Amino acid sequence: MILTNTKKYSDSEDFDWSKRYFVAQIYLDLYAKTNNDAYLESAYNIAFENVNILADSQKGLNKTYLAEVKQVEKKKGATKREKKEIKEYNKAMKNERKIALPPVNESLYLNCDLLFALADKLDISQSEKDKIDSILHDNNKQMFLTKALDNRFWFDHKNDMVKAKDIAMEFNGKKLVVPATCVTDRSSIIVSVKRGKKKHVIKDWKVKEVVRPKNSKVSDFEVTYESEKGSKYKYQDGDAITITIVPVSETPEENLVFTYNAKAEKVAFVFNHIAFERKTK
Repeated sequence: MILTNTKKYSDSEDFDWSKRYFVAQIYLDLYAKTNNDAYLESAYNIAFENVNILADSQKGLNKTYLAEVKQVEKKKGATKREKKEIKEYNKAMKNERKIALPPVNESLYLNCDLLFALADKLDISQSEKDKIDSILHDNNKQMFLTKALDNRFWFDHKNDMVKAKDIAMEFNGKKLVVPATCVTDRSSIIVSVKRGKKKHVIKDWKVKEVVRPKNSKVSDFEVTYESEKGSKYKYQDGDAITITIVPVSETPEENLVFTYNAKAEKVAFVFNHIAFERKTK
């Protein structure tokens, strides 16, 4: 009955994916009790249809993120109050864009996660895998702008898997700069500093700015994070630093790990400066 009611809407804006996702979870519970593959197939069919319809929502988010900020025009005859509200709105949109990270549509992400898990369990055919790839990667394009996340949802991995050693990154203890394609609006960053047997963890990293060079691709965007605790921490020569970036916080096993060593350097003939040397092996 739930499925019948939700099939009335087939476009992504009115599509009630959450109720359908709930039904898929019920089918998984039934499979756990009966070991009947028919329930797995029913859950798979729901996830497949959800992904097929919700893909357009993510494409819309990508298009908005990559486009120039759309300003609201003042209407002819607008009151003084309306003009002020429009001005404040446009200013807020510009400020938001300055720190905006690649978006992730939660509904699509959850359904992709379920679909790929079920596809693996059911050992679907290559033609079925190709069908899913064509939905998520039309003309081999990324569905999610964050490459580490997008690569999770491919059967035919035409994109190279993301490796930390191949990523350009800057770190000076209190701030770090990474390509926008490494993070999302659902990312978490953890910096661990090991000194002997002691370990200090810094988690309060916040986006300071997102630099978008003119006429560039998202792969050229750079995100600067800053940490209040990191700026106050007294790094010492020999500290071993591990930086872990989790593109989507809900999937902590999918991450990028960078390592640095803190090294004392001479400034004006005195060892009073700490530099951060990246380890690539």
